[in-house]
Amino acid sequence: MTTEPETERRVYPRENSKHWIGVSAEDIPAGWIDDMVKRLFDELNRQMIRAEKASSQESDKKDHNGKFQDDPDAREKNGRILARLQTQLERLTAMEMDRASLRATKSTRTPTETRAAIRRKVLAAIDAGRIRNGDGESR
Repeated sequence: MTTEPETERRVYPRENSKHWIGVSAEDIPAGWIDDMVKRLFDELNRQMIRAEKASSQESDKKDHNGKFQDDPDAREKNGRILARLQTQLERLTAMEMDRASLRATKSTRTPTETRAAIRRKVLAAIDAGRIRNGDGESR
């Protein structure tokens, strides 16, 4: 008895890299992608909290005279961390916005409406070609 490649791939859990062999973007369930985006937001939040704690601990250090230390290296390191987190947040937010628009598009259009929209685009392109030819006929 032979098994389908689809069945073989599915015997691995999603956490195993072999599970994803041969999987296209269309095969990935939308709910799973939404969960991954949420997990990325959670991880980004944890990293931000760690950066804040490290920054506040460094700023609370006093030198032997009782004055707060001003460590330029620590400030530079914290600045790099915050810049990286900001970039990650911007990318993640853009990804979530794309996912939200995709969810909205998928939920509002029926297959009949999608076909009708494609048909309108094709007919508009045909009409534009006829107009370019000048005689109203396609060549």
